[in-house]
Amino acid sequence: MKPFQEADYIKKADTIPLTICVPVYNGEKYLRECLDSLATQSFNNFLVLTIDNASTDDTQKICQEYEDPRFFYTRNPENIGSGPNHNRGLDLAKTEFVKLFSADDILFSDTLELQVKALRNHPEAALATSDCIVTGPQLEPLHEARYLQGSLTGDQAIQACVNLIDNKIGGPSNTLLRRSCVGSLRFDTSYKWLADLEFHCRVLRQGGYINIGKPGFYYRRHSATDSEIGCPPEVRERDERAFIRAYARSPLPRLRFELRRLKRRLG
Repeated sequence: MKPFQEADYIKKADTIPLTICVPVYNGEKYLRECLDSLATQSFNNFLVLTIDNASTDDTQKICQEYEDPRFFYTRNPENIGSGPNHNRGLDLAKTEFVKLFSADDILFSDTLELQVKALRNHPEAALATSDCIVTGPQLEPLHEARYLQGSLTGDQAIQACVNLIDNKIGGPSNTLLRRSCVGSLRFDTSYKWLADLEFHCRVLRQGGYINIGKPGFYYRRHSATDSEIGCPPEVRERDERAFIRAYARSPLPRLRFELRRLKRRLG
């Protein structure tokens, strides 16, 4: 990969519509599979920016193996945390569309093509999402995760999530964002469990929602993910309470939250 030079990137971004940002920390185990899936997309007019959060493994070495001129690499001098590293990608992206993609996931070959088409066909939409196939560490399929279907207003999507107290939009790997709707919005690092949902809800205040209607990637679950490491039950409850407080319009989500909390306490 080329070392990231902002002037060089901005020059390319003038003629290229999409940047895929890949925040990574110690990703040597799965990173190569992830990057290979990006390199083989049917829609190929994009840039990849890998943002290494001061990894101590062979992440940098793996990135240097890629000679694709669309791929760029930058490294933080110190680990700034997962949320701020995602935000750094949003700071650096200058193209019409931006996708944050997890370094342990695998993008299906037609996903970018379908998501770009969806946003171009629906100029009112702030983001295009997809369903996904949830897998184990070795990509063994576990189940298909489905999110809100079809085309909705941003408010409809937000209220569906808050009423269910559930992320029915998807994580960063699910979505393609219209950068004009993202603007200066960034992940709120006070959230851990629901950081991606809360960020997407603020983006959806700027425009509509659309789902391409099929799985777009393999979502790999393993013991080293941010949600497994940093989101014990008390953190999840704290985030859910904050999300309800910020977005609920009726008592229903609060009642549902208390009932769930009681069931967890009772076993």
